[in-house]
Amino acid sequence: PMLPEALSNELCSLKPEVDRLCMVCDMDITSQGAIRQYRFYPAVMHSRARLTYTQVWDWLSAHKADPARVPAEAKAVLPQLVALDALYRALAAAREKRGAIDFDTVELQLEFDVQGKIVRVVPAPRNDAHKIIEECMLAANVCTAEFLAKARHPALYRVHEGPTPEKLALLKEFLGGCGLALGGGDDPTASDYAKLLLGIKDRPDYALLQ
Repeated sequence: PMLPEALSNELCSLKPEVDRLCMVCDMDITSQGAIRQYRFYPAVMHSRARLTYTQVWDWLSAHKADPARVPAEAKAVLPQLVALDALYRALAAAREKRGAIDFDTVELQLEFDVQGKIVRVVPAPRNDAHKIIEECMLAANVCTAEFLAKARHPALYRVHEGPTPEKLALLKEFLGGCGLALGGGDDPTASDYAKLLLGIKDRPDYALLQ
């Protein structure tokens, strides 16, 4: 935990049916995924349920396939989950239109025995429920950065710099050996990388190339 367990598992933990203090980023987002306006304010939130990513994705998948198959326990929160799923797809489409790079990496998780020793490393299951959370976090981060910049408030930003000329030359050489070319000349943009990734999605060596 990033905080002592007395805080991370209790006072700062989003427990179901419990009030928690929070800072809200309230966003007005169009159906095209554009953030029209936003505001920040302190509030009290009341979590309705504690769900896993797998649960959420199973419920949304069941709802899309056959609403009658949705379990009874899901029905109280399903309208909000369906709205969140639609929001994710609008935000993701807007990011793709801007030429943002969407890396589809496989995360790993550790499995332990009863003595606490690592017994194996396995791929962690990942689905669109993870992406829903990621898109919401990205949107809130964008608003936060803009808010701080407009207020001229000093802050730390994580900046992803482009590759050095040497790294770019090595990448182009590697891609050439795979029968591929990166657009953008000596100064490729994020959309050039995104376009290349989109074109190689079905290749068996996609993970390596990505």
